[in-house]
Amino acid sequence: MSTVCIVTRTKNREILLARALDDVLRQTWTDWVHVIVNDGGDPTRVDELVAARAGRYGGRVIVIHNPVSVGMEAASNIGVRACSSGWIVIHDDDDTWHPTFLQRCLEEMSRLPPALWGGVACWSEVIQERIEGGKVVEVSRSLFNGWMRRVTLLRMAVSNTLPPISFLFRRDIWEELGGFHEGLPVLGDWEFHLRFLELYRVRLITEPLAYYHHRVSAEGTEYANTVNVSNSRHEEFYDLLVDDWIREGMADNRLARAELVMLSKLWDSLGRAEQASVDAHAQVVNLRTTLSNIPVIGRIARWASRRR
Repeated sequence: MSTVCIVTRTKNREILLARALDDVLRQTWTDWVHVIVNDGGDPTRVDELVAARAGRYGGRVIVIHNPVSVGMEAASNIGVRACSSGWIVIHDDDDTWHPTFLQRCLEEMSRLPPALWGGVACWSEVIQERIEGGKVVEVSRSLFNGWMRRVTLLRMAVSNTLPPISFLFRRDIWEELGGFHEGLPVLGDWEFHLRFLELYRVRLITEPLAYYHHRVSAEGTEYANTVNVSNSRHEEFYDLLVDDWIREGMADNRLARAELVMLSKLWDSLGRAEQASVDAHAQVVNLRTTLSNIPVIGRIARWASRRR
């Protein structure tokens, strides 16, 4: 049994998939299995790309062809179920790693008590790129989350701070949580991270060992990023998710997750407003004081103050 299961979801993006395969094969930690889930795309080119690297893989690859697309989160679950490795990481076909990513993450986790710590993440760089003449051309890069010093449930409730490429986690927790939410075409990683952080801590390596790639001009093609072209869907499913959590909370007289998401968003917005407008400073301070007297928000406020 391999230590790590690396799941790659792909569909008709052979230029990016070829890069992803080579990226996995460059890892200094070599005890892994690479599960490639072709989610409804043409199987021919996927098989050709894998076959061309068969010697380097040395039997450490599993290819699954879904006849029709089942969606990103269902594809992830299919990939995880295809092996029994104790550690899981999602390596989408368009993202990459520093060659030492797996080794550094596993070394970090070996020093932590498993009762509390369920995974490890690292800083990420956003790489803007475009496809030209069948090749990937880098346009720019910058730190995505270099301001983070810890991974916290409070900040995750505001917005997703971890691209999937940057997060290695325990398989038993994936099983405990029931896997990824297959009903979500977007926001699936954020929803999973929230459920994860409600139960376990995530260690942060404050170095950019993961690279989160965005195409700057690929709208309307298979090479587009969902985060760039599906803003309306993100907004729609954000609202639906929060509504679901409110209903769950109302069913047993608790609103813990919904409160956390909505109130953390509010607190973050107040901070942004305070920084953006000197004229609004006094009003924001008064509103913060009023909100802090509400027990739930007071606790969030104290957490937020410690985070800064």
